[in-house]
Amino acid sequence: MVRRLGGEGDLLKRRLREQGWYEIWEEDVERGYAKMNEELSLGVELVLRYNWDDCDYENMTVMEAKFYTGDVYGVPCEDDFCLLKEVPDRYYSEVVLSLSRAIE
Repeated sequence: MVRRLGGEGDLLKRRLREQGWYEIWEEDVERGYAKMNEELSLGVELVLRYNWDDCDYENMTVMEAKFYTGDVYGVPCEDDFCLLKEVPDRYYSEVVLSLSRAIE
């Protein structure tokens, strides 16, 4: 999933936070947001790309959304990510709806 947002990066970040997403980052890697469902022990990581040092929201891009398992808060490891077929339909739908609302 790749979506360029033009100058709406601040709006996207605010909408994600309003829907329970929290910011994650790791040194020298893209930053993004994550949302965890503790009941299912599943989370989703949303990778955003833009120049964070310059707050270059004009060129923000939503690169991907990746699901992961476990009780992970922060940046998940590669071993934590799961296949889409392992994600319950309802949770997948909730995440897609949340992203659609944030991006629109």
